[in-house]
Amino acid sequence: RSTSSSRDGLTLSKDDVSQITVSDRAATTAFYGNAYVLPRLGEGTLPLTTVNVSEVDLQLLRVNDRNLVPKIVQSAVGDVLWSSDVWDVANTQGAEVWAGKMSIADDRNKSVVTGIPVSTMLPSPEPGVYILSATNAKDESGGDEYDDGYYYEDTPPATQWLVVTDIGLATFTGLDGLHVAVRSLDTGKPAANVELTLIARNNEVLGEATSDADGIASFPIGVISGAGGQRPAAMLAYGRDDFSFLELTGSAFDLSARGVSGRA
Repeated sequence: RSTSSSRDGLTLSKDDVSQITVSDRAATTAFYGNAYVLPRLGEGTLPLTTVNVSEVDLQLLRVNDRNLVPKIVQSAVGDVLWSSDVWDVANTQGAEVWAGKMSIADDRNKSVVTGIPVSTMLPSPEPGVYILSATNAKDESGGDEYDDGYYYEDTPPATQWLVVTDIGLATFTGLDGLHVAVRSLDTGKPAANVELTLIARNNEVLGEATSDADGIASFPIGVISGAGGQRPAAMLAYGRDDFSFLELTGSAFDLSARGVSGRA
């Protein structure tokens, strides 16, 4: 309703009434983050953010450790996945380990954050990386159905890459080779007797070592000096009933540029 005057003093001859309708927010599901580390011990949950969604379809997938390096080389770990990618992982590149539905507290037009109990879905994690997919269970928008039963969607489902582990890894490269520090994420203490495997970009094993009482293991300089497909791609770590990995394809943090020095 408006009865205001203009700058030059003109006024409306009568009240002007307009009705404005604001439609509901679109139903959405989202994970905010591309990678997640869940604790091996205790309850592990993933936060899912939804708007106007009362129930979600959940699918938990696993890419095993043998097929992990190709994903790392392709810089695919952490990527947003479309429905076709989820289908491909479930049927060719990995496997489905859990699927089901979960109710969501629907607060109309407001963002709702719900903890997905991954530890309940995955009581005994195996070596590899996991992907959790979440879609609106009551989405009736449909799509184009293909022969394999896959429905194409205009927007990707909510997907979250994750690893469940208590193994924390850090690598240091120097003139004498590659050094690995292994610690417990729970206590921060060094983790001994963790088997480490250095994998090249072509998925070949470059070397193996075991962390000592100080959580340290080393690989000689010759092992990490390969070219092409022989360049290091990932460090895989196997503890007792535990697994973790560290990508080695990205840029390292250059300590020399930070004024950091120490003993030779």
